[in-house]
Amino acid sequence: MSKKKKTIEELLEEAILPDEEQSYEVPRNWVWTRVENAIKPMETREPKKLDGEAFHYIDVDAIDNKKQLVRQIKEVEITLAPSRAKRKVSKDDVIISLVRPYLKNIAHIDIEDNKLVASTAFYVCTPKKILNSSYLYSYLCSNYATQYLIDHTRGDNSPSVRSTDYEKMPLPLPPVNEQKRIAEKVERLLSKIEEAKQLIEEAKETFELRRAAILDKAFRGELTRKWRGENADITTANEWIEQINLLK
Repeated sequence: MSKKKKTIEELLEEAILPDEEQSYEVPRNWVWTRVENAIKPMETREPKKLDGEAFHYIDVDAIDNKKQLVRQIKEVEITLAPSRAKRKVSKDDVIISLVRPYLKNIAHIDIEDNKLVASTAFYVCTPKKILNSSYLYSYLCSNYATQYLIDHTRGDNSPSVRSTDYEKMPLPLPPVNEQKRIAEKVERLLSKIEEAKQLIEEAKETFELRRAAILDKAFRGELTRKWRGENADITTANEWIEQINLLK
């Protein structure tokens, strides 16, 4: 017997979270769903099946977890491919490490490279048409998503989140055009924060340089040069020697 197709109502009921599982109220044109409903299944990419002698590898060490981006893609000889190098990665995918998720090893892939492979430490998220990849990336970088993963972390030696638990993560989903606007605004605001941070760092550096210069002038006598010029009773070097000898 062929399997009975589900009705639209049944599919919607499965895709939308029940009210009791929704963490907070969202606008009326949004829905709460789960990550698994908005992404495609992961695919495998075997390095040994690629052309050439090397492939491009993203492991956890390649991620800058302060800025949530790929710091450096490694070029690895195919014959030396690690056993964990198996995840296919494409442009607009979002990768997130499920190992020690509190470290926030997350990145948005912005290049097209048919030799790009990620470690199985990552869950590679390929968004469906209902999900903007930049929106997903911003959401996974949020404290809410991180806390969910921490709450579902298991193990002691290498604490990690099971893929099935990650896929069940609640996801507030606006219409696609609104997702894009949200992602763009988040990027602009975070960019301003980075600019402010850079200005603060530059100010701190300037402060240290000025502080050093002031101290240098202080102990060279430059800060009191005017005072010495206005006071005739300046002690000479010989007088200092005499006073020091009196203290012996």
